[in-house]
Amino acid sequence: MEFLREWEGEALPIEIKSGWVTQSKSLKVFEEKYKPPYRTVMSAHNLQIDFKNGLHRYPLYLAGRFPL
Repeated sequence: MEFLREWEGEALPIEIKSGWVTQSKSLKVFEEKYKPPYRTVMSAHNLQIDFKNGLHRYPLYLAGRFPL
C-alpha cells in the first residue's frame, strides 16, 4: 500500500501498480484490520467499481481525479 487518503473522515488505502498484476497483500491486511469503506488500486486496468467487495480500480491516467 503506497498511500492513505483522508476523505470525509475516512482513511482510504491506495495501492499503485505499474502493470497488469494487481495483487496486494498489504492492502488486504489493511482492509482486515481497519475496515475502510473501500480500497483503491491504480494500475493499467480500466475503471471498475466493485461495490459488493469495496474495491475501486482506477487506470493510472485517472489518478489525479481520485476519488471520482
